[in-house]
Amino acid sequence: MNEQRAILFAELLDEYVKDGYFVHQKAYESFCKAISVPNLEVGIVRRSPVNGKVEIFLAHRIDKLWKGWHIPGGKWLPPHTLEEGVGRIIETELGIMKIKVLAQSLYEKWMDHPSGEHPLSLLVICSPMTEVLESSTLKWFSQIPLGMIEDNGHHTCFIESIFKQVEEQKLV
Repeated sequence: MNEQRAILFAELLDEYVKDGYFVHQKAYESFCKAISVPNLEVGIVRRSPVNGKVEIFLAHRIDKLWKGWHIPGGKWLPPHTLEEGVGRIIETELGIMKIKVLAQSLYEKWMDHPSGEHPLSLLVICSPMTEVLESSTLKWFSQIPLGMIEDNGHHTCFIESIFKQVEEQKLV
């Protein structure tokens, strides 16, 4: 990048901040491929009311990138706090539910994300503050289910890490 383009780039970054961190859709894909945007992976956990085992709430998706069970997640963009980012994700993916953040865990940079991006994932372990209803696409699991999304094992690793941390720290 020459000096003139670097100055233009700096001006565009200043505009990005001034505009409330908004990136137009035409530039968004390139932006996310160039910069490791933080992602929040929201592990909602509880103790089973039936057998006392730790359970995690997973969503089932069938879309362009994801087919199978996964931890709800999404981009954590400024100026949101951790709690605001988690709130946006659970509202978007699960409908409205109140949760309590219990812990943070595992940062992982994905070099093989199916979108071509290289996000930096932060696991956030939460517990529900209200009853969570299951459906055909939203379920509690006490172990890694069959039919996980194809992501080179990232979500399986996330779930294993969450189960381990919940048990070791007695989070629920």
